[in-house]
Amino acid sequence: MAVISAGVQYAKWLKLFETEVPFQLYVDIPEDALDQRKTNLEFETKVETFQDLRDNLDGFSLDEHGFVVKHEPLPFPSELFTHRDKVEKLYFPALENVVREICGNVNKVHFFDWRLRSSEISHSSGVIDLYDPTAWLLPANRVHIDQSPAAALHRVLLHFPDEAEQLLQGRVRILNFWRPISHPVEDYPLAVCEASSVSQDDLLECDHIRKKYIGSTVFLTHKDGYRWRYLSHHRPEELLVMKMFDSNPAVARHCPHVSFKNPAAKPAAPPRQSIEVRALVFSD
Repeated sequence: MAVISAGVQYAKWLKLFETEVPFQLYVDIPEDALDQRKTNLEFETKVETFQDLRDNLDGFSLDEHGFVVKHEPLPFPSELFTHRDKVEKLYFPALENVVREICGNVNKVHFFDWRLRSSEISHSSGVIDLYDPTAWLLPANRVHIDQSPAAALHRVLLHFPDEAEQLLQGRVRILNFWRPISHPVEDYPLAVCEASSVSQDDLLECDHIRKKYIGSTVFLTHKDGYRWRYLSHHRPEELLVMKMFDSNPAVARHCPHVSFKNPAAKPAAPPRQSIEVRALVFSD
């Protein structure tokens, strides 16, 4: 089993969090505002060891580890993933079939967000349209969980205001579906952390504020003992399913993840291109 060591960024616990909520702002701040901070977070780079999943693809599950890899061919050519209608009309139904296969009893699936990422783009202008899912984003190099429990509740209330009370009586999950879309990943692979190696004390919830949405994400602080995995030469037909939230306290409830610079990648390795889709999953 191949093992790679690389640096990733963890959030730092700061004393100011005793009196101030961690936050990230994705809105313009008035010039006359006394506080011009976009965030009060600080990060530190730590070297982690990532073990390859390649020789044990069937040895992991959503409820025990927080992630699973499924063989699922692309429904259309990779260049069409920049077409919103193709993704939402053809790719989403294919993913719903996967949800029902791996989750069993499912009443409703709602896809609420998707993103494209590439390791070769530049955001030198500083302008990123977070409301355009076809806009390419850079790989995320900070260890995180997409949705906090409070954000998961907010998502249900936002998308199903008339059904929320009934839906919240059952099991609620948020899943993230991640895959390459053009060629196997050689550099900037996605790594996942086994849920059982993470405790509640390791988590730092952070308000995430946009113009049209207020939510919260979760960052990890560093400790020894995290069990990290990645999939070498991750191919487009290999769909990585990660759990971001689960209302069932008896199983793995989340999957921290991060992208890292692969020291073993060749200089001429093609840039990583990937898609991630997020879904609410409801069960009795």
